[in-house]
This record gives sequence, C-alpha cells and structure tokens, in this order.
Amino acid sequence: MAEKCIDVSTHNGYIDFKKVKAAGIDNCIIRCGFTGYGSAQSLNKDDKFEINYKNAKEAGLRVGAYYYAVATSEADADREAAFVLSLLKDKQFELPVYYDVEDNHDVTAAGVHPQNMQNLGKAKLTAVVDRFCSTVEKAGYFTGFYTSTWWVNNLLDMSVLSRYTLWLAQWAAAVTYKGSYGIWQYSSTGSVDGITGNVDMNYVYQDFTTPIRRLGLNGFAAQTPEPPAEPEEPTVVMGDVNADGKVTEEDARLILRAAAGLEKFTPLQKEAADMDGDGRITAEDARLALRKSAGLES
Repeated sequence: MAEKCIDVSTHNGYIDFKKVKAAGIDNCIIRCGFTGYGSAQSLNKDDKFEINYKNAKEAGLRVGAYYYAVATSEADADREAAFVLSLLKDKQFELPVYYDVEDNHDVTAAGVHPQNMQNLGKAKLTAVVDRFCSTVEKAGYFTGFYTSTWWVNNLLDMSVLSRYTLWLAQWAAAVTYKGSYGIWQYSSTGSVDGITGNVDMNYVYQDFTTPIRRLGLNGFAAQTPEPPAEPEEPTVVMGDVNADGKVTEEDARLILRAAAGLEKFTPLQKEAADMDGDGRITAEDARLALRKSAGLES
C-alpha cells in the first residue's frame, strides 16, 4: 500500500511537522543542499536542513535527504558526493539519499556555468549520476536519484542506473514510465496542514526502512539477528511408545512385539520402551508397561 510523502526545502519556509504528521504524512525527503549555478559551482547547505531534519524526526516522520545537482563531469559529482556525505554525518535516515537530477538552467545567462546537465548527452550524464550514487552508496547509504519521466526515457541509460532506486517525477494522474520506481512525485501543488503554500506530494511504494535498519545503512547500526531458538527436546514418557500421552495395554503389546523382533522402534520409542533401564527391549519391559497401564507401577 502506498504511503504519502512530502519533499521540502528552504523554499517551504518554517514547517510545523507535528501538524504534518497529524495530517497523515509519514514520510519526508528533505533537501540537504544544492550546487550553485555560478562558474565556481559553489556547494551550499540548505539553510533549513538542520531544523527540518530535527523537527521531522521529533514528530515521528521517516526521513530521507536529497541534493540538487549541477554536476557536468564525474569530478563535479565527486565534489558533490563528498559534500553531501559531510552534511549527512551523525544523522539517521529511514529513506534513501537522492541525487536530484533535473538541472536545465539557462546557459545564456551571464555568469552561468557554460553547460547544463540536460545537454551533457546520455553517456556522460549517466556516468555523472552513476558516479555520485556509487560514491554515496559505498559510504554506507541506500542511494537513488530523482528525475522526471522525460529524462528517464530520453537522457539516461537505465540499463546502467537501474541498480539505484528511482524517485520519479510526473505531475499527472498516472505514471507512463514502464520501468520500476520506489517513489512517485505526482504533484508540486499539494496542500498539507503545517506548511504554508504549495508542497511537493509523493507516494512511497517500497519499504525502505526495514532493509536500511537491518543492514545498518544511512547512519543506523546493523541489527544483530536473534539466534534461532534451540529446538525443545521431546519429552519421553516411560512406556508410552505410541506417543499418545498415556501408557495403555496397546503400549505393552507393542513393546512385546518389539521384544520378539516384530516391531521396529525409533530411538525415542526404544527409550520409552526400556522400562527397566537395562538397554534392551524385553518381555519384562512389556510386563512393567502393562502394570503401569493398570496403575500398579509409577
């Protein structure tokens, strides 16, 4: 069953996460930072990241993180990955860490980096996304990327990137992408109590939290599986070779047949049949079982 999820950044202003939780939202993906468009491609922390993380966790939401990318080379992706890892340190995330891949800023604007992600070409863009995700993944995070259906279908090689979880953006009544995805962002104009103005709305289709916690990813310590319970030793009732919970004439008859070589007993039956404890099944054991069935032996 799909769960509701919002994604937020400094653009959403102050958020009352207690009201968000009360409104039925259990998941939130928080922007941790972004790369600037200038020629220096500055790395920036979202100025609401810390307070959004703190308040969302305290309200009981499951939390993930995303970073808005402007990388145009694998070296840029390395810089962004290292920066993101520094922002995530000492925090725990129940949802994946996502690389936000949608940059198509106006390259003609003054002072803007001379090439945007949309114009990189499929092979280069795929390599950039793969580089970021694999680097963050190797650092111990469940990693994926965010992008639109159009980008997935036209700009990215999903035969390379399908190993990472996809957070898919398609603001429509239904998804037209034919591949797999864990989260669908279906609207940018949602309304949720506790947030002023529009907010991005999503459905989460996958249980991320269980494997993240079990494997010790995203800042969590790995869970130690409990050892399997020791099987209980079966209780042997002396004389009860047919294991019906009582000693009867039928048990005595079976013991007598075993003494004559006409019955084959299991090890547990042999233990139950050896009434006198001499290590053998004899007519004496049958006699003692018969006495026990009559209440003459304990």
